[in-house]
Amino acid sequence: MGTTGGPIRWLHLDLCFGELYRVAGGDASGTREAIMRLRAFAEPAQPPLPTEQWQALDFRVCPLLLEVLVETPPPAGERWPRLDELDALMRDGPRWFTGAVTVSPTPLANYTVARLREAQGELSAALAAIRRREADYFPPYLWSLPAFLRQEGRLAALNGDVPGAIAAYEKYLALRSDPMVSLRPQRDSVLAERAALRSR
Repeated sequence: MGTTGGPIRWLHLDLCFGELYRVAGGDASGTREAIMRLRAFAEPAQPPLPTEQWQALDFRVCPLLLEVLVETPPPAGERWPRLDELDALMRDGPRWFTGAVTVSPTPLANYTVARLREAQGELSAALAAIRRREADYFPPYLWSLPAFLRQEGRLAALNGDVPGAIAAYEKYLALRSDPMVSLRPQRDSVLAERAALRSR
């Protein structure tokens, strides 16, 4: 609920998640403007929450994630300052949730860091990123957990952590014990990967 008793409908939420959806579909035409508006929203004259709650929240995640998503990756071997900044921010565990609303796409941010670190050949950093997730059981956590576990198993195996890979795959399989038809090939691939690891 908002401070006036009505449902919360923040500009930040519409801009953040709406723009992430558009970027995922290949449309980055409004991303730079969205980033500026998101940063302006984080410093309002009158916050929609009590000051102590508002100041505890971290609104840096979404605009920084958007910047990373629309930037051209640097040449191999060069640092990626914005990705480094996002990775460091996510390691600190930014406050993304108040009792009323989710304000930051932290699951997508960590997943993105893992994907891009792997593309850079930084496998240990990729594994660390995919293992960052909030055990809160709110929808973003529950919806993303199987995807995180599958990637954790794969990245752990690439890092030589066979016990960690098997453990992640087993948690994934517990959540995919009776998957819908479209997810059965994915489940079967995890079964095969787990079997290969056990045979080492």
